[in-house]
Amino acid sequence: MSYDDEFMRRAKYISDIAHVELDEILRKVEEYIEEMGGLIKPDGALSLIAMELGVEISPGTVKKPLLRLDKLVPGMRKASVRGKISKIYGVIEYVNRSGERSERAELRISDDYGQADVIIWSQSLVDEVKRGELREGDEVLLSDVRVASRGGRIIIHLGSDSKIEVLSRGVAPASEVISSTEEIYEKEGEEIDFRGTVIRTFPVSEFMREDGRKGRRGSAIIQGEDGGTIRVLFWGDK
Repeated sequence: MSYDDEFMRRAKYISDIAHVELDEILRKVEEYIEEMGGLIKPDGALSLIAMELGVEISPGTVKKPLLRLDKLVPGMRKASVRGKISKIYGVIEYVNRSGERSERAELRISDDYGQADVIIWSQSLVDEVKRGELREGDEVLLSDVRVASRGGRIIIHLGSDSKIEVLSRGVAPASEVISSTEEIYEKEGEEIDFRGTVIRTFPVSEFMREDGRKGRRGSAIIQGEDGGTIRVLFWGDK
């Protein structure tokens, strides 16, 4: 089905405001038309979709809503989220697709409803992390971000158009340190800090990533204070 330029402009506007892919908007339009046996025109179907998504089709009158972390869906673009930095992993060097060395920064944010990992690709924002302008405990607003997933976990990507605004400075949350291996099994799927004694290490090995690049990994056996042992895998050059 073909649409005129004005229709596509309105559909694109709804897509941007609601953070829903344009193809999904157009698919819903066709569904409405089919369900109503052709009694509704594309413009009418688009208006119904806008109402469902809470979007007014009058550019300039709608502000992008802040999304809760548990409402983020892979594929969203130009989304805005607010949360507290719970962990800063630091700056990581990598080789980009052009074969050049570059940098990215990784951190984690949380709100009252969930948490998400954040990957910063914009060099200017990476520099902010390097200068210590972002700290654990800070409440931040992330704007114009892209949402993806990795291993079933939500990942927020910040590119050259993205922005980070520090809303308030905070105190870094105290992290719980686990020293018993039994407690680890109760925390499956969570990120934890573990303290133990290294009793054996294994040689670093290389492997091939899905994108064809080589990666490195190592492993060790660590004993907890309860006498139990766990095997730990280390990924990346660090």
